[in-house]
Amino acid sequence: MIQLTLLGTEHCHLCDDAAAELESHRLFSKVPYQVTVKDIIDDESLFDRYRKLIPVIINESTGQEMSYPFAITELMVLLEGKEVEGE
Repeated sequence: MIQLTLLGTEHCHLCDDAAAELESHRLFSKVPYQVTVKDIIDDESLFDRYRKLIPVIINESTGQEMSYPFAITELMVLLEGKEVEGE
């Protein structure tokens, strides 16, 4: 099972939207995944790095990151651990 981390913080409507999209995508995804939500406020280094980028999804197996908003096709690529064309 793929482990994803969703970086965000409380009272962030985009973070809530990203979490909802990840949950709805799980219903028809062929790749099983689990999402752990991590609040960047709890970690100074995460806050410094991501405060203007959240929400961010990280594939813990590959280290690949993706910022919201994302297309479903981009999420599928992240889950498969492949590089997005053009990167």
